[in-house]
Amino acid sequence: MSTQYTLEKQLGTGFEGTVFNIQRYSVNDGPGIRTLIFFKGCPLTCAWCSNPESQRRKRQVMYFERLCGRCGICADACPHKCILIQDENRLHKSDKCIVCGECEKACPNSAVKLVGETMRVDDALAIAEKDYLFYLNSGGGVTLGGGEPTMQPAFADQLLKGLKRLGIHTALETCGYADWAIFEQLNPNLDLLLYDFKHIDPSIHRQHAGKSNAKILRNLQKLLDGNVPIIVRIPVIPGFNDDIDTMQEMSLFLDQYNRGAIERIDLLPYHKLGVGKYTALNCAYSLAGKEAPAESVLDDFKKLFIDRGFDTNVEYH
Repeated sequence: MSTQYTLEKQLGTGFEGTVFNIQRYSVNDGPGIRTLIFFKGCPLTCAWCSNPESQRRKRQVMYFERLCGRCGICADACPHKCILIQDENRLHKSDKCIVCGECEKACPNSAVKLVGETMRVDDALAIAEKDYLFYLNSGGGVTLGGGEPTMQPAFADQLLKGLKRLGIHTALETCGYADWAIFEQLNPNLDLLLYDFKHIDPSIHRQHAGKSNAKILRNLQKLLDGNVPIIVRIPVIPGFNDDIDTMQEMSLFLDQYNRGAIERIDLLPYHKLGVGKYTALNCAYSLAGKEAPAESVLDDFKKLFIDRGFDTNVEYH
């Protein structure tokens, strides 16, 4: 049975996928000016995730209370009577909600937002192609991110093939938790991999990200022996990996398996930019009260990787 057939059996032909955002003119996820296509759905549940709306594959409703005027227009518009305005409070009965979007259309204050839409490959390519001259002049291109693109492998494969036909530089941002066959399928049309490396210990990784890192590390070992350049991205998270011993072990792992594929290591300090999204999704945020690591700590980590011969940056948001 061919790899392509296997991928199509998983998620259809790949001519449609689920995305939650397309961001143009980005300069943070690969070289030059880029368009980011954010896939919806992720196998991990990282406690610090700044895009919690990316984790579930299905469409979701986000409600921003500070924008709500309690006018009741959304309640009147809801065909399934999922919304109640009671004592100046807005109540949402999620068990009845089919995420139809009528509340979003009706809200005069943009307090309701639906995240997740089905998109055809051709439509995504048409958006990406609009900025072709910016890519050409800046050395940029298109990055598939998320969420996790490898959860929709056939859609990702079709997108990458289309981008290469257009002569556009391609990058894939991945947590690495996928079957190796998926990377084998995607790699021929990739110019760059942005690979998240969060921790070396499988039990600690499972505790904070929902899954063991065994598959992630195996894939990274194989990719480091390949032909696609890799930027290794290490989120520096308080209480998870922000100690010198953990960073030392991670640097040893990379040094042991690197065959020259690592282009750079980016240290990504913890930030709180996504905290409001958890409230909008009615989800708990487990890192409340945590602070970003001190610059002196990040400098120590950076020196550790540089001393092992890695070009290393601290990427502040």
